[in-house]
Amino acid sequence: MLCQTSGIPVSEICEHRFLLYDKEATQHIFEVSAGLDSLVLGEGQILAQVKQVVKVGQGVVGFGRNISGLFKHAITVGKRVRAETNIAAGAVSVSSAAVELALMKLPETSHATARMLIIGAGKMGKLVIKHLVAKGCTKMVVVNRSEDRVAAIS
Repeated sequence: MLCQTSGIPVSEICEHRFLLYDKEATQHIFEVSAGLDSLVLGEGQILAQVKQVVKVGQGVVGFGRNISGLFKHAITVGKRVRAETNIAAGAVSVSSAAVELALMKLPETSHATARMLIIGAGKMGKLVIKHLVAKGCTKMVVVNRSEDRVAAIS
């Protein structure tokens, strides 16, 4: 079904997959929801993506009561970990970390005048733009495959 929806051949998808079963699969989804398996430790966008899986999965064949319950429990785990630990203290998203790293390479006085190039006008590109604006950067060029998305951002 994934191959039909995405148009990507099975062989290509298989190159990038890994399979977990039983306890290992449960532990993995809990770690992902808790922000332990993120590029940025404690990053919260992953939990939002797990929530989206539950929303999209409703009514989909194969996403029955057990899988739905597992994902809902994983969301509870993710919220609890953030509430009861300091994992999210100072946690940033991948997009904000990228902006911080880029701006570290520039003198602070040039943030307002530096021209920034953003490649991609999807969710990450939009987040990068928001973080740049919050840091005082106003001169940006956005490059994307489709002009519609660039127009929507501007």
